[in-house]
Amino acid sequence: MSPATSVAFIVTAYNRQQYFAEAIESVLRMEEGIDSVDHLLLRNFEDTTVDAQLVARGVRLVPNYSPDVGGTLYSALDHTDAEFLAFVDDDDLVLPHRLRRFAEIRERIPDLAYYHNGFAAFSTVPPPSMSPADRSVGRRSTGGPSFRTYRAGDGEGFLRFLAQRSQEQNLSSTIVHRSVIERARPEFVELPAMTDTAMLVAGVASGAPLVFDEEISTLVRRHRENVSRTLRDTQRRAVALDIFSRLIARTPNVGVARDYLELRRARETVYNRVLGAPGSSEEILQAARTLLGYWKRLRAWRDLGFLELAATSLVVPPAVPALRPLLVPR
Repeated sequence: MSPATSVAFIVTAYNRQQYFAEAIESVLRMEEGIDSVDHLLLRNFEDTTVDAQLVARGVRLVPNYSPDVGGTLYSALDHTDAEFLAFVDDDDLVLPHRLRRFAEIRERIPDLAYYHNGFAAFSTVPPPSMSPADRSVGRRSTGGPSFRTYRAGDGEGFLRFLAQRSQEQNLSSTIVHRSVIERARPEFVELPAMTDTAMLVAGVASGAPLVFDEEISTLVRRHRENVSRTLRDTQRRAVALDIFSRLIARTPNVGVARDYLELRRARETVYNRVLGAPGSSEEILQAARTLLGYWKRLRAWRDLGFLELAATSLVVPPAVPALRPLLVPR
């Protein structure tokens, strides 16, 4: 293919041994389609039952004991010269066609900086197989293009697309040009959470094309540890949002990134409160107003769900009467 492309697939595992072998196996079984591929496994533990086999198959084992997820991901740049980086959480899986699919997109958009493919959730063991028809369900249902390309300068249209997407970002479904992370180093090394969103914000900051592909190429495992949120998780995500603000402040096309961050903050406020995190009625009310403003401006129907959550009995009772009028169309 042209241009020549090199990709490093980096599986990360921290204090969890039960999943990583499946994740790295899914990476090693991908179909070819890229000129050069590196395989890295970043962990804070050893596993003598599989380590020798992984090394024999070309996997580089990289010890990493940093508790900060952003610093861990950034450290991968020291262990590969690959042009593109694809991070895979240890509890997720990639489908065999993912590498070839990315190669096809890169050939059509040589200067892309950020690529995000579709994903499906699973909790079964073994995970489900997916036919080509299953993987293309997004394209079949919309009748639209198989992927969309945006730049930060696309403004309102890009923001509307982000607001209306049925899926948030997923780290295991993201491939970024290494320059995207290198430019964001000051913020990345401090990041305690939300690395998937960080990749998007950094991609917007790059000014280069961002590609959102409907083709499902990743399976995201749902289990007890990633469908709940502790108070510490909430605090770490709040820190991450503040770090994003710093990155956005030095972004040439600041408008889209700033508005997207405001939208994410409002969603986080509502979702955290629903999960039982501390929060005042006024905070929830202000978040609901923000969501409603974007809903009217962008016709972002997805945020109706967050507004409905905010207006339920799960929210502090004094906020409910004030929220209900917001749900009445005007």
